[in-house]
Amino acid sequence: MNLELERPIVFFDLETTGTDISKDRIVEIYAKKIHPNGAEEELYHRINPNMPIPVGASRVHGLTNEILAFEPYFEDVAEEIADFFTNSDIGGYNIIRFDIPILVEEFVRTNLNNPIENANLVDSMSIFHKMVPRSLAGALKYYKDKDIENAHTAKADVLATIEVFTEQLNKHNEIPKTTGDIEEFILNGRKIIDYAGYLMRDKSGDIVFTFGKHKYAKAVENKDYLNWMLNSDFPLQTKRVIQQLLDNKI
Repeated sequence: MNLELERPIVFFDLETTGTDISKDRIVEIYAKKIHPNGAEEELYHRINPNMPIPVGASRVHGLTNEILAFEPYFEDVAEEIADFFTNSDIGGYNIIRFDIPILVEEFVRTNLNNPIENANLVDSMSIFHKMVPRSLAGALKYYKDKDIENAHTAKADVLATIEVFTEQLNKHNEIPKTTGDIEEFILNGRKIIDYAGYLMRDKSGDIVFTFGKHKYAKAVENKDYLNWMLNSDFPLQTKRVIQQLLDNKI
């Protein structure tokens, strides 16, 4: 992999009960850690979500409540997962919009500190959409002329993502070679504040809303709106950030 690593990078993928960041749960996680010296580690768990898995979700990933009945709950493996991710940069496909918000929300529920708070985020989908807008399967076909075997299983998607990302680095000279510079390249200089994406730090350094009637307005100048969000159905991690804003801690 033509990448200058200052610390490990963890590529990961989740399968879940659905796409609602506030309510849905993880049912499968696979992660592969690549160290600067080339050494690799793997982490894999099937997880009992402790909630009904919709039929539509089971059709995608093949996991049902019956299959997962005797698997651990997330809280049982949360510390192991957090340790695996700690002090690493993070990679994957569509992780900024989906996998990271879901994962961080699970950590918040178990009262664990966010292990990826200071990680650089490398999202191959964001890179790919800058180059050739397609799906993960399309990206693998475009870059490697290969089809994904066992698509929509966590491990197959992670391994496909690593192949795509490696080829992106080889093919596109304009992609930076450090994870920090790649994150800036992906986000166009913006900084993530909450992983669900309701707030962001703009190029001027101000925290602004990304939605609604106050879109792009400074959050600290709209405390009534922040209080409304705090008392509405938003993800727990988003509410934690809002409370920090209201307490003048960020």
